[in-house]
Amino acid sequence: TMDCFHYPYSSTRLLILIPEWAFDGGPEKLKGVLRSPEGRERLRQEIRPRSGSFTELMLTNFKQPHNSQYDGRSLAEVADAMEKGEVDALCDLLLDEDLQISYVSPGPSLATLPDFITHPRTMIGSDAVLLGEHPNPRTYGTFPTILADYVREEGRLTIEEAIRKMTSMAALRLDIRDRGMLRDGMKADIVVFDPRSVKSPATLLEPKQFPVGIEYVLVNGSVVVDQGQHTGALAGRALRHGRA
Repeated sequence: TMDCFHYPYSSTRLLILIPEWAFDGGPEKLKGVLRSPEGRERLRQEIRPRSGSFTELMLTNFKQPHNSQYDGRSLAEVADAMEKGEVDALCDLLLDEDLQISYVSPGPSLATLPDFITHPRTMIGSDAVLLGEHPNPRTYGTFPTILADYVREEGRLTIEEAIRKMTSMAALRLDIRDRGMLRDGMKADIVVFDPRSVKSPATLLEPKQFPVGIEYVLVNGSVVVDQGQHTGALAGRALRHGRA
């Protein structure tokens, strides 16, 4: 099986840009590399964006208040504001933030994504990481976007196929035995949506926007969204492979 989402953006920890040799010895060794002139010089030679350029690598998930001004700005912009090179800015920020910064950058091509998403072996997932003020828009929009674009607008999937890829297919693959289908004895995880209007307004620059067209959500039988508004109920629980 495969997992896929319909967004041309990737997101992960900024640490992924650091070469493996710098991690040898753990986090404290890495911090020493980031501080040392010799380590920085080697990093300047080796660090490159995984895709696009530093102008397209948008930083997020800052914890230090004085760094909040950089949330949602590219590494190139931040480096200019700090009056230093991109790699030096990256090193200084990682040290200041205890290595915890995340980023969003260009990812899969929209031209090839339909082939993956419509493949019979593909499950649809958000791969969401809800960190910082500018998370990947897929965090808020993956499932309504599939229902709006692939089902309603483009007809690439039937509504039954799309829902299966988001629910029962994943539950069966992960051997989660009491979820993923509407059936007697199963946990009542239910989404009530309007197929005519469901969509996501989340964008790269304004990602923290809830979908429209989803009126009710039940988690473990508790109403979590009522007429489009969160009820405050916290009914979720951690799930483990192979357990009902």
